[in-house]
Amino acid sequence: MKLFKLLLSLFVCLFFLCPTGFAQKKPITKIHRQKASTKDASGWYYAKSTEGHFSVLLPMSFADYSVIAWDTLGKEIKTFAVGCKSDDNFEFGVMEIPRNKNKVDLKSMIKSFKPTAIKEEHTAAYSSIFGKVEGGGRYGYIKYVVTPKSLIMMSAECLTPTKSDLDRIYLTFFNSLKLL
Repeated sequence: MKLFKLLLSLFVCLFFLCPTGFAQKKPITKIHRQKASTKDASGWYYAKSTEGHFSVLLPMSFADYSVIAWDTLGKEIKTFAVGCKSDDNFEFGVMEIPRNKNKVDLKSMIKSFKPTAIKEEHTAAYSSIFGKVEGGGRYGYIKYVVTPKSLIMMSAECLTPTKSDLDRIYLTFFNSLKLL
C-alpha cells in the first residue's frame, strides 16, 4: 500500500487527466517545508499546502512540497502535497493534482487498492470515495476527493499490528480536509 503506491496512483491519475501523456523531461520536486511543526490547540499539526488549494491536520510534523511534470505537448502539470511518516511506520499524505473537464471515475480509481469497505459522498462542492485497505502487512484508509478544478488523494496507513491505533485517529485526519 505505502505512500509510494499513492504516488504511483497520482501519476496514473495524471495520465488519465492529461490525455496526451508525459514528456520525457524529468519531474522537478520543490520542497517548501520539512518537519513543519505548527500545532493547533488539539496537538495536531496544521498543514496548509504552500502552493496547493487545501489544508489538513496531521498527527506529526510534516513535509510540504510540489512536483512539476510536463505532458508530451510541453504543458506544465503541477501537483501539491503534504505528508508525514513516523518512526513506527504510521504514514499520512495528501496530494492534489489539477484536472481537466473529463469525468473522473472514482470507483475505478479506488478499486486498484482492493478496499474492503467503500463509502461515497456527494456535495455541491465535491464528490468523494473512501475505502479501507489491508494487505502485505499494512493497513489503512484511502480517500479521493474530486472538485471542479482538482483531484485530491488522501492516505492514512500503518503496520497491521498497530491498526487499532490508526482506527482511533484516521477520521480526525480525513475530516480535517479544507478546500481553499
